[in-house]
Amino acid sequence: MTDTLSRLHPALREVLVSTLRWDEFRSVQEEALLAYGREMDLLILAPTAGGKTESAFLPALHDLLTARTPGIGILYLSPAKALINDQYLRITHITAPLGLEVSAWHGDVQRSDRIWHEDEPPHILLTTPESLELLLMDPKRRRAFLQLRSVIVDEVHTFAGSARGVQLRCLIERLDHLCTRRIQRIALSATVGNPEALLAWFSGHDRTGACIRAESPPSARRFSFLIEASEDERIRLLAGVVANKKTLLFTGSRSEAERVHAALSQYVASALVHHSAVSPDARRAAEEEMAGSGPACIVCTSTLELGIDIGALDLVVQYGPPDSVASFLQRLGRSGRRKRPPEMVFLLANGEEALLAAAAVRAAREK
Repeated sequence: MTDTLSRLHPALREVLVSTLRWDEFRSVQEEALLAYGREMDLLILAPTAGGKTESAFLPALHDLLTARTPGIGILYLSPAKALINDQYLRITHITAPLGLEVSAWHGDVQRSDRIWHEDEPPHILLTTPESLELLLMDPKRRRAFLQLRSVIVDEVHTFAGSARGVQLRCLIERLDHLCTRRIQRIALSATVGNPEALLAWFSGHDRTGACIRAESPPSARRFSFLIEASEDERIRLLAGVVANKKTLLFTGSRSEAERVHAALSQYVASALVHHSAVSPDARRAAEEEMAGSGPACIVCTSTLELGIDIGALDLVVQYGPPDSVASFLQRLGRSGRRKRPPEMVFLLANGEEALLAAAAVRAAREK
């Protein structure tokens, strides 16, 4: 760690060694620190808990501390509010001793906490593309981005190929235009089969970029396929599968999550629900229950698909087939911590759904 550490700003180096007690970097973090200095856009690929967040923020923080420009220096964009809340806690462990202010800005944050004085914006802003668009429409808020140095986009694969991804790209281009220079772009993603194409989409025209991958050894994965035409019987099967376990149960929609949760609650006392229409307090209560020591089953949509830390899971259940290979991989990656192999149970209504689920598994295996 000595050579890489010696290149960092002294204050950041002190926090890592003395406060956080780091004694080494992961390979993906070392590569990111080296590549950032070459002024290239970066796509950092690593599994959940693979060190992606630090790989992006360490070089960006070094650059911010060195430059000491006013205004917002680092902008973090996330597809999910829950992920912002989780990353806020993680990032402030590093930034608080450095005297850098971090603010989260989205609909679940109290309005009083989303206000900064015109001449005192945070050094680091965590938000969604939708909230960023609102900020850029306000002339006073827009000025806070004039000295922006880095844009970090988390779970970038969830944006690619969608209307929301077009919005994201347009916003980043607007920031370049606002600052009259090219801002360093860093994208974080779970492992995908076409990283070069993803980087090209993220970077755009006339920019250079690099893919940085966290190498992980192949590991065993466990899959079970349960097929039952009757939904009542599927719920009874489900109750037996999740009993006395810590489980995330993914559904295809909010309405399906509510329906499954209502039915499962008749059999499982610790069943909770989590999706974008649930109140912030209820979502936080579900996340806290999952982080506790006892059994719990959260019926959710993609709101818990992303990298929010919900502790050690026993199992992931997919209710119906996944809607994409990327989604399947993201959900599978939520399990398999603490040296246990990832495990997913598919609960399916018929042979067609089983074929779609098996196809997702095979497509992921063949990248």
